[in-house]
Amino acid sequence: MSTIHDLPLEMLEEILIAIDELATLKVAVLSYRPFYNIYKGRKHVIHPRVLRNSLGGDDVIASYLRTIYIETFLHNYSQRNPAYRAHPAQFIQDIQLLREDTTNTPTASEYAICVKRTRVFQQLEVLYSRSEKDRLTDKTSRLSPGESKRFRTALHRLWLLGLYTRSDSVVQTLCMTAATRVPLFYDGYTAQDVYDIHCVLDWLEELVIQCLPVELRNEFHVPLRLICLSVGPLTVLKAYLEPRKARARLQNSDTWRRNSHDAWKEDLLPVFKAHRLLSLTENVVKIPREIKPIVVLPDVSNLQCWLPTCGAQSGVRFWNEYNWNYAPRKLRLETLGGWLKGPFDTNKRERSLLQHFLGAPDEHPRGSAARRKHRTLIEDALEPAPDMTLERVLHALCDLPAIVQHFPLQLQTHLQQCQFYGVTSKDLLCETCLYDMIDARLWVWWVAVNNEAAQENGDSEDCWYGFDCRLQDLKPDHAYRYRHACFDTQAERQAAQEERLLAAEEEETEILCGEAALPIVDGMSMDVDDTSPAPPPAAAPSTPTPAQSAQQSMTAPTFPLVA
Repeated sequence: MSTIHDLPLEMLEEILIAIDELATLKVAVLSYRPFYNIYKGRKHVIHPRVLRNSLGGDDVIASYLRTIYIETFLHNYSQRNPAYRAHPAQFIQDIQLLREDTTNTPTASEYAICVKRTRVFQQLEVLYSRSEKDRLTDKTSRLSPGESKRFRTALHRLWLLGLYTRSDSVVQTLCMTAATRVPLFYDGYTAQDVYDIHCVLDWLEELVIQCLPVELRNEFHVPLRLICLSVGPLTVLKAYLEPRKARARLQNSDTWRRNSHDAWKEDLLPVFKAHRLLSLTENVVKIPREIKPIVVLPDVSNLQCWLPTCGAQSGVRFWNEYNWNYAPRKLRLETLGGWLKGPFDTNKRERSLLQHFLGAPDEHPRGSAARRKHRTLIEDALEPAPDMTLERVLHALCDLPAIVQHFPLQLQTHLQQCQFYGVTSKDLLCETCLYDMIDARLWVWWVAVNNEAAQENGDSEDCWYGFDCRLQDLKPDHAYRYRHACFDTQAERQAAQEERLLAAEEEETEILCGEAALPIVDGMSMDVDDTSPAPPPAAAPSTPTPAQSAQQSMTAPTFPLVA
């Protein structure tokens, strides 16, 4: 079998030229003598090629350089042509010479800027690979070289479109109508290039949606994809990495975009018509067969949701224990309080206590306990779990039937009747089913955690009705005063109360019986002789006659003698 030692020098040089990272080139040169000799003699050829490869290749560099050129041109355009705002169409003619050219070489300053943007695009490419191609993507993209080139080229072009649309742009008015927007945005691009731009823009919108809760999405009165286009890929990445600051990063005071409710998706229609991919009479955007997505998945995939009734298509967006560390962005420890449904849907105290136990502050608290009359400090109610992670919580939810087998039958029945009964940590769930499973089981797990803590501490003040209490929804003071992540003990308490009442009645009866009993004379036997004759019946009292009554009344009374 042939080895690397059998390859000719020309092949070894091609291997070095194909490297796309300077660090990898350094390792290769220092680890193999023939590589070192070739690099020493051909450094002026190999090093520039590796630099271009690290930036994404010739096509990616060409799109980047055009963005840099037009960005500089935009900055100086209004100063060179003060009358431009009266003739905006002149700008399209002025930038026609600034087309993408693969033969251009970046200068030192341009290369430094390109390196910074390439680092941003590498992080976005890893996220894109994880969501669109391979769900097990860790820290390195698994896109092919062709897929990576198309993705990064689309990002550079989106960066350029963001320069046109932002509030301080002198060509913002050209973006208002399709007649000027289409030639400004897509002039010189193929139909496939335009489709790639819109696909990547839709994906950036999905990243933003994962970072914003539903109640905050409604604050934006324009499509989020337009906001992503305006702020650019870098801001979208920052919003994804720091979801708590996503709202502040994405807020924009521009009002001109509010008239574009279609988010410019209809721009594909004139582009496809111009390239004769659709009929001129077509009024609805249809993707021609000639247009291909950036990542083409095989038709047959063994990745399907575990739930039989789920209608999710097979693909890569499924989760189990092997990729829980890259769960959907909206599913984080800071947001788990919002998934506490069931009987605790409106119990603000249990939500705050859950977030305290997880060791993560609640991003969107629903209320404050400071105004409540009777409240137990969260810090005193439950100790936070050490090193809690989202993966640990999801593992516990999948193992919940074994955890609650020693708890009352009500919880076990709830799990058995749940549609996710039998799911394990190795089973795949789509995004929707993963959320539904958390909704159905998180509150049960929270009850189990609370009762284990209560057995250890023994100082919690529980509500008699437990999680079935209706007052926790109606009276916030009651919800803050008592712990409701416990079981219904009202029947047990009532039975104990009835036992106490019965014991008190028996004790009172014994006392009354003791007071009514006759005293027993010493020597008198209480035994009954069955052989002795029965005593004669007592004579009935006689009624006195009238003569006897008169004689008794005439008898003089006797008085005691006075000394």
